[in-house]
Amino acid sequence: MQSYDRVDDKVNAFEGLTSEIRLVLDTNGEIISINSYGRRIFEKETFSFFDYFEEDVRHKAFQFLQNVTLSEQELKVSLPIVKKQQKKKLVCKGKKGKGGIYIVAFLASNEKSAEGEQIFSLLKNQEQRGQLLHFLTEQLDLAIILFSDKDTIEFSNKRFEEMFLVEEEGMIGQTLFDLNDDHPMKETLKSIVKDTRINKKVSERYYYEDEALFQFQGIYFEDDQAVLLIIHDRSYQQRFENLLVYKQQMESVSQLAAGVAHELRNPLSVIRGFLQLSSLTNDWNKYYNTILSELTRMNDIIEDFLSVSRKKINKQKVQPHTIFKSLIYIIRSECLLHNITFEYHIEETEAYVNVNEAMIKQVLLNLLRNTIEVYEEKSKNRRFVLYTRVANGDYYITVQDFGKGMSPEVLEQLGKPFFTTKEKGNGIGIPLCKKIVESHEGEFHVESELGVGTKITFSLPLIHHSP
Repeated sequence: MQSYDRVDDKVNAFEGLTSEIRLVLDTNGEIISINSYGRRIFEKETFSFFDYFEEDVRHKAFQFLQNVTLSEQELKVSLPIVKKQQKKKLVCKGKKGKGGIYIVAFLASNEKSAEGEQIFSLLKNQEQRGQLLHFLTEQLDLAIILFSDKDTIEFSNKRFEEMFLVEEEGMIGQTLFDLNDDHPMKETLKSIVKDTRINKKVSERYYYEDEALFQFQGIYFEDDQAVLLIIHDRSYQQRFENLLVYKQQMESVSQLAAGVAHELRNPLSVIRGFLQLSSLTNDWNKYYNTILSELTRMNDIIEDFLSVSRKKINKQKVQPHTIFKSLIYIIRSECLLHNITFEYHIEETEAYVNVNEAMIKQVLLNLLRNTIEVYEEKSKNRRFVLYTRVANGDYYITVQDFGKGMSPEVLEQLGKPFFTTKEKGNGIGIPLCKKIVESHEGEFHVESELGVGTKITFSLPLIHHSP
């Protein structure tokens, strides 16, 4: 029997170039040689390949070696092994050679990992593997950085260095704290590295500002206690979604214009009447305050209308009840035009929400438009109900109609983009509303019953300090 300590020169040549386990066995399953990565994975010394597996699996390993011995072809098998009290799959490829049975194996926590390893194993030589790695790390538009167990940077690609304004000498050997302190994404980077280490699993974070959107994904490697971060630039996706939101805004503006014109007629009629009275009585002072208050009211209506049409407003801290109170004029006039009863209760609070005000208003106006469309074929109980409340640190907004409602099957499909039951609908209204609310760290829920109506509730997290 050959010594376990013997490491074949051909096997040794692969060290540092691969994460594959490489073994050479004789026909009885005794180990002739094994690379150092394999020793680290199996964690115990043995002369027999079968000792790596539990008893109920050894027959499968034996059958695999027997088949390899009898075949001239390369064979493959997946064998479960226990590593750190967790069952994992060892994917093995074996082929008979002059010096024995040659086995290449890799550890896979799931089939997807195995498929990934298989891509590398199918590439014929190191040059091809190098080309694939170069494509993944340098040609794809991904920022990649690898941290050691001490949070020292061991690798960073060109895209990362461009994104974080790293100087020509690079970041290798430096730490996370050596990055530019003024960089807006540094705190997100520190946070995801910390969370990935603590949770020891794939973590995810998003960084959002204006039309910039970046997705951070962290992967933890237990054996080396290393953290790999991949940063995706999702800004094009964000700009496309913003364009859809703006399209919805413009549709709302065009539909609300008639209601706003109707709402402006009332103060105009009052002003005209008092101006005529003033002319007849020659007493301008008597009606001055009334005329001024009606002009202020007109200005407020116009301002509320314009706030809906603004294309881009950064997030700011405002008291949530002020947002929804500012829409009362517009909603009421729109409901009057369509013979819908409008009921509302807006709860006030001293807390704040950090929101893009125009986008939150857009959510409510989209839901109003849905209600108006629901009532096109209904003549009774035409009501639009809006009420808000404070609960559990959030500000809840509920919109309810009493239309035909939705079946469970339709309700299940409702949040999917481009799904619609309307003849002229595009299916982006509800998904966009949901997306807007979730981008403000809120939640969006739809309840509906066929023949009863629909209730939609969304929430915004409250901030208990002034801006």
